[in-house]
Amino acid sequence: MSSTAASTVLVRHLLGLGTLLALGLTGCASQPAPASPSPGTLEPAGFVIVAGERIPVDVPVVTFRDPGGFDARVRHRWFRPESVLPSSPAAGCDTPARAGARRGVPGASTTLAHLRERLTQFVIHYDVAVTSRNCFKVLHDVRGLSVHFLLDLDGTLFQTLDLTARARHAGSANDNSIGVEIAHPGAYATAVAADRFYAASSDTADGLTLAPPASFEPPPGGLFTPSRPGLFRATLNGSAVVQRDFTEAQYRTLEQLVASLARTFPALGGGPPRDADGHVARDVLKPAAAAAHRGLIGHLHISRRKVDPGPAFDWERLTNEK
Repeated sequence: MSSTAASTVLVRHLLGLGTLLALGLTGCASQPAPASPSPGTLEPAGFVIVAGERIPVDVPVVTFRDPGGFDARVRHRWFRPESVLPSSPAAGCDTPARAGARRGVPGASTTLAHLRERLTQFVIHYDVAVTSRNCFKVLHDVRGLSVHFLLDLDGTLFQTLDLTARARHAGSANDNSIGVEIAHPGAYATAVAADRFYAASSDTADGLTLAPPASFEPPPGGLFTPSRPGLFRATLNGSAVVQRDFTEAQYRTLEQLVASLARTFPALGGGPPRDADGHVARDVLKPAAAAAHRGLIGHLHISRRKVDPGPAFDWERLTNEK
């Protein structure tokens, strides 16, 4: 890859992080925001909400109905409820509603039976917001976007929408997919940029721990350590990027969530897109192939501008395919 292309990737990510830092460091404490979710005080339930029903899953979930959860249905900014519209909306998202009804689904996708026929993809993102609380702030209050699940550094899973809802997270895949944003700094063109939020630690095998700014309000307690040591490198959609791994707690939650959802929505049990050699695809799929895929899929497989969930993501942990 040319140095120009690498620089473009780095600048794009750094601009996004600059926005996130500004959001995290400009007076959040004075805003009428909900109290920070705390695994020590919440009582997560072992279910997700689908068409108003409680569907059992093998992982604790803090739903949009629970105290301390995040509700993407609200038609105003979450952290500044006196304001309605997003402050810097994505194209077409300058509206009070951050989500809507799935299109092309009989019965407006209101029943579990309809969704079993329609939901064919589980889209994996990293959030570049570092914590789930900061991610919801950026998606909901700033960009006017949404996603069904947020997965925090400590493995806490937040459901922000009923799965009947069409979330704004993956463009052409929105009508037939469920999305999850995994808390993570992201993937970058250089190791210096990739390590921006990591600090040295004598208490971890890799000598590093993720250390988000206090303004991002990370989950309390514990060390947020990459599951596997080292920097992972790959060229994704033509961009050479490096990245640290996700946390072990995040993988464990995601493994259980994927397995549980596949029992209710069989199409989600399929593995990620693979190339002719059997490796997970590293480039965007052609539109017809993307639409036809059933199972796990990365944001990079849907949009050429994306590289998430990045080179560190361990796809094999979520599938029996080898």
